[in-house]
Amino acid sequence: MMDILVVCSLGLGSSFIIESNVIKYFKDKNIKYNVMRCDITTAEFYNPDLYICSEDINFNVDKRDIDKIELEDILDEEEFKNKLDSFLKSRGF
Repeated sequence: MMDILVVCSLGLGSSFIIESNVIKYFKDKNIKYNVMRCDITTAEFYNPDLYICSEDINFNVDKRDIDKIELEDILDEEEFKNKLDSFLKSRGF
């Protein structure tokens, strides 16, 4: 099971859009995942396999082994797909 944490400033707006893209991306894949949303102030309390956020929120991952995908444009599904494809390929999926 892969745990994905979507982080945004308040945990409401952009994280909902990104969460929807995660669900859409994994719809036809045979990969078990769990996606959660949170705001930037509570992100450190989670221990996901992957953080996903927009690059403009200035969120730094302090945890050692947690990867992060930063999206330049959260509405660009091609950018999202390419970055998530690269991440999954690096993890052997």
